[in-house]
Amino acid sequence: LAHSPLEYLYDKFSAYIDDRRRNPRGDVLSDMAAATFPDGSVPDAGDVARVAANLYSAGQETTVRLLSAALQVLGERPDIQAQLRADRSKVGNFIEEALRYEGPVKGDFRMAKQAVTLAGVEVPAGATLMVVNAAANRDPRAFTEAEKFDIDRDRTEAQNLGLGYGIHSCLGAALARMEAQIGLTA
Repeated sequence: LAHSPLEYLYDKFSAYIDDRRRNPRGDVLSDMAAATFPDGSVPDAGDVARVAANLYSAGQETTVRLLSAALQVLGERPDIQAQLRADRSKVGNFIEEALRYEGPVKGDFRMAKQAVTLAGVEVPAGATLMVVNAAANRDPRAFTEAEKFDIDRDRTEAQNLGLGYGIHSCLGAALARMEAQIGLTA
């Protein structure tokens, strides 16, 4: 291969962005192609293409990981499989529990905006921290029987961080949930 898979993807998206700048279609790529900086300048098509390609890749990766984790549970737990076959309305709760139990996002990096003390550790402003969402989703202080996969878990008990939260929520979280719902219901 002359290009790495990532370079190939960037080249493809560069062509898509160039095309959307010439022929907008009312889709997300057209909106990205038409975006400007606050000063009115236009970003380089290659930069826009890299952002678009990364969004595409991230969306595929999280959905694949979510479905893989869900299918693993179904393969290992015939009792849960039987519950879902008997009552398809539980698929949404099953997906939420799969996100909590074995979420697609294991951790994220964040920069401390200001100095802070966390669990007795001094964190200086500007320090890079790794937030381990997967560990938080198994925290027994937040979830009753945190190590247990419970399709009927009380969803108000604590915030599921499987696809992030708040301003750090995955942009494709709703799409990943919908794709999982459709796939698992089928």
